[in-house]
This record gives sequence, C-alpha cells and structure tokens, in this order.
Amino acid sequence: MLYFDREKVKHFRVLANIPTQGALAAAMGTSEPNLSRMLHGRAAGFSTAMLDRLCEVLMVQPGQILFYASGPSDTSECNNTQSSVF
Repeated sequence: MLYFDREKVKHFRVLANIPTQGALAAAMGTSEPNLSRMLHGRAAGFSTAMLDRLCEVLMVQPGQILFYASGPSDTSECNNTQSSVF
C-alpha cells in the first residue's frame, strides 16, 4: 500500500512558502476537507489527478511524499505521520 508522509508534505509546503493546509488546498483547486481526507487516507475514490496537483504545487515528485509498505506486517513501521492512499 502507498502512504502519504504528512510530515514531508508539511515540510515541502513550508519550502513552497504556503503557510497553511488551507492555502495548499486552495492552490490545488480543492477544499481543505478533501485535502485532509486525501492526506489521512480516508478519501474514497482518491484520484491521481489530485496527487498530480499536489506534486505540482509543492514542486516534488510523488516518491518524495509517498511511502510504500507491502502489507499489514510492514505497516507497523509506519507512524502517525503516514497514511494509506491506495
């Protein structure tokens, strides 16, 4: 499964001079609740278009903000800053 590393997303948001998650959502053309659901792995039907917009706004590659774990046993290494996206 793929997981967002929310600490890295926040790091790149700050580097991009985007002060808040709400401002990031606005720059992506989505709402703050939609962005929050996406980053916390609760978005049903999450689209790769949103990932594309997030990467474009933050000026990153997906691998810089995503983490892969092959199954439930690997998720024990994930902390609360990472959440499933697929």
